[in-house]
Amino acid sequence: MPCLEDGCETLNAFKELRKSFDLYRLFAIIRHNITKMVKATAIGALLGYLVSLIWLALAPQYVASADVLVYLKDDPNTSLVVNDHQAEVNLITSYKDIMTSPSVLMQAQKMLASQATKDKYGKTYHPSLGQLRNNTYLNSNASSHVLTLTYKAGSPQEAAATANAIVDAFKQKAINLFNVNNISILSAASQPARPSFPNKRTFTIIGAAVGLALEALYLSLREYVASGADDQYLSKRLHLHKLGSIASIPNNSRKKAK
Repeated sequence: MPCLEDGCETLNAFKELRKSFDLYRLFAIIRHNITKMVKATAIGALLGYLVSLIWLALAPQYVASADVLVYLKDDPNTSLVVNDHQAEVNLITSYKDIMTSPSVLMQAQKMLASQATKDKYGKTYHPSLGQLRNNTYLNSNASSHVLTLTYKAGSPQEAAATANAIVDAFKQKAINLFNVNNISILSAASQPARPSFPNKRTFTIIGAAVGLALEALYLSLREYVASGADDQYLSKRLHLHKLGSIASIPNNSRKKAK
């Protein structure tokens, strides 16, 4: 709908004034509640830190990793070509499947329950096949022949012992199945010095952010309710002086005036 030039200018001026007022209102809310927001952020950070400490005491998680090198070799009895990239990818994929197969994991179980494990790590471990499968993670790079096995457990000794047992069982099983010697353990898993989860710094930051967000939401709701319920909101909250008020004209009075 077209409007008169003076009317459009007045409408635009009113919109700009409303935007300025909203910004002023926002900054006023922050300025008058900055102490509360800082306190809420500090309390949230403290709670996040305490939650991380409790979690560490009850159920810490440790991660240990072992690296395995898998490579192709020239073999006159096979049709594999060393320079065939697709063959290398297929071989690594096959080895990844074998590493988490039940036969390899069952062999790892036997190793974890052996006297050698007790002598090296101080005790034996008896995880189920489901635990071994669910806590084992494999990673490989397309441009590399290195397979990285990562195992997550509740203690550093168990994490390292289980990762090494799975790698050793995989190497033995692959040699027996394929009659190859193209698997080398680059680095055995070592006991991690600190838990991987929970991270105290991450929990503290998340707690601080949640505390600040909740306080900001509470202040916004409070100010919204106060602005609609209190006629003196402008003067009390924003320190703006009330110059006057405009009374509403009933429809009956308008008809009589006509």
